Amino acid sequence: MESLSSDGWDIGCTGTGGVFAGVLGYDALVLGPCVTDDGTQYIFARNDSDIVKAGKGHNTLNKEIYGDVESWKGKSILCNPGSVPQYVMIKTPEGFGLTMEDVNFVAMDPATAYSAFLAGEGDVCVLTGSYGTFKMLAASDSYTPVSSGVMADCGLMNIFVGNKNSYADPEKYEAMKAFMEVYFKTSDWIKDNKEAAIDYCVDMNDESGNSMDRETTVQYMAVDNYYSLQEACDMQNNKAENSDHVVIEKRLLDALDFFISVGNYREEDKAKFEGHTEGKLLSELNAQGTADK
Repeated sequence: MESLSSDGWDIGCTGTGGVFAGVLGYDALVLGPCVTDDGTQYIFARNDSDIVKAGKGHNTLNKEIYGDVESWKGKSILCNPGSVPQYVMIKTPEGFGLTMEDVNFVAMDPATAYSAFLAGEGDVCVLTGSYGTFKMLAASDSYTPVSSGVMADCGLMNIFVGNKNSYADPEKYEAMKAFMEVYFKTSDWIKDNKEAAIDYCVDMNDESGNSMDRETTVQYMAVDNYYSLQEACDMQNNKAENSDHVVIEKRLLDALDFFISVGNYREEDKAKFEGHTEGKLLSELNAQGTADK
């Protein structure tokens, strides 16, 4: 995002944190959603925890979330501060009518939290991505996923972010549109060619030095959903329910409220963020696709 100040790039994909860094720090544009980003965010407890013993059905966000008010109160929670996992962590207790003041938050990066939890520290551990998430899910004899980004309805996603100067340049604008067209064609191909896509993912991770075995890769690719061009266009241009903001902006503003609450941003940044969502490019691409058919 820092290279935007020198026009270092035209368009890219980033998670929620990157969106705020780009928009608030460098006047970037939100061009549309590409894939969900809450499928790998999990909160784990040990099977003998009173959270697990309390069972499901007591959380207003989702009846699949484990625990109740008493079982969550005072629990020691290992989690990366100021991050997407902490957003999941904050939303989950809210469904019991609790706040972060009612639990004991212990700041740790994901890898350290995973190792510490295995060693017996903490009552609850929040993990994301490949930092032990799938190993924990496989160890059902010891650990229970008591909540997740999906269960807590966090609405996290990866998003196309654009350079404002490039967007205003007719030639670069068309190139950005071509990139997004290839992206959505590729995401459609992935949906229709799952086995081949898994092979690609395994090879990509090997080449990048972050190898995953095939079984883990299958799980990894199944937890998040690629948006179709029509879905992305609708989220980028249609108003959210009971809101003056389009769907994607409403979801991002909800997440920004969290980052403000933990001190990463200020209340006035909400007004600064508004107006950076641009739906023209996706609308043109979607209309072009309809015409092609």
